[in-house]
Amino acid sequence: MTGVPVSDRFPDVNTSPRYQLIQTRLDRDLAGYVRERWEANTPWRTIAEDLRTVTEVHVSHETLRAWFPALRSSKTRRAVV
Repeated sequence: MTGVPVSDRFPDVNTSPRYQLIQTRLDRDLAGYVRERWEANTPWRTIAEDLRTVTEVHVSHETLRAWFPALRSSKTRRAVV
């Protein structure tokens, strides 16, 4: 999915002021950050906690799941060995 704008992959997500603030403070693409962490088998709660630590913006794991439904339904997670 590289090369596809986040707005096409996750419609209406990047219009959220909280999303924009987190992405600005993260200083990188939030969708890419979440996808990398998720594909590395990082739990949603841990991703949310890490984002709060780095950006100082509260975001819940449920909000992340709502923002990235394609990841929730994806089978691309690597098996934990």
